[in-house]
Amino acid sequence: MKFPVIDLHCDMTYYFVENKNADAMNTEDIGVAIPHLQKGNVMAQVMAFFTPSEPIEHGVAMQQAHIFNNLLKKFPDNFNTDLSGPKKGTTILAAIENASGFCHEDEKLDDGLKELDKIIEVTGGIFYIGFMHWGDNRFGGAAGSDTGLKEDGKVLLDYINNKNIAIDLSHAGDALAYDIFNYTDSKSLNIPILASHSNHRSLKNHPRNLTDELTKELIKRGGIIGLNFMSPYLGDDDKPDSIYDHVEYGLKIGTEDFMGIGADFFFDDERTEQIYYPKFNSASTYPVLLEEIARRFSREIAEKIAYKNALKFIKKNREK
Repeated sequence: MKFPVIDLHCDMTYYFVENKNADAMNTEDIGVAIPHLQKGNVMAQVMAFFTPSEPIEHGVAMQQAHIFNNLLKKFPDNFNTDLSGPKKGTTILAAIENASGFCHEDEKLDDGLKELDKIIEVTGGIFYIGFMHWGDNRFGGAAGSDTGLKEDGKVLLDYINNKNIAIDLSHAGDALAYDIFNYTDSKSLNIPILASHSNHRSLKNHPRNLTDELTKELIKRGGIIGLNFMSPYLGDDDKPDSIYDHVEYGLKIGTEDFMGIGADFFFDDERTEQIYYPKFNSASTYPVLLEEIARRFSREIAEKIAYKNALKFIKKNREK
């Protein structure tokens, strides 16, 4: 029997920004096309509204909010927004990967926050927000940067307090991550924190991966960490099984109840060959991954990673 899966991060909606006539049934360009989701037994898929660091097109996050809604209308047998019980197809949740998508550097912050409210209205809710993609912005410092939390970042955190919106640290620099922890603690803000698609820096030294200290801070706060399938964050190009090393390492430092899947599937002309290991290049490969995790560790751990930990995080924070 296949494990049900919750995937915490993909860039499917941006695929349709760049490919307006594309079909969600097309399995060639993106690893979360509907047939891949079906084969992978994906019960829930987070669709993060990606915005390139530059140039930024005005309203790109709002474009994706409407794409999100159009997917629900066009494929009612394949997509829904209800995690409360058995439904046809895959539940999809909206998120924002780069806050610049609703507020550019040269826009008034108040206007950007109004745009965020409109996105929430269009989608019915935003699961999480990541401050940036690559490179610092008005909110704070990106992976590899020493820049911490900026004043606009503090305003954004204050604004989403008690709104059931999490903050995603996957593209945050270490300084920003610690500043977010300290700021939310100092003001007793009710904001869940996760790393939707990051691995362990102790195994693969990349600024997009988490240090052990950041991992433990997330655990302390009841966060969740999604395993990223991109080869630059896993290991050497010729070692696809390094994903299991990250699972094993996470378990050693306490992530058994805080590990999920954040595969980070997106489109690219040479995606299969250069970005993902062919063995793990689409949602259709989840059964192979999870059966091997069950064999190496246990079926209970495989179930937790597949969906139980993510479902617990989502339900807990939706009920706050």
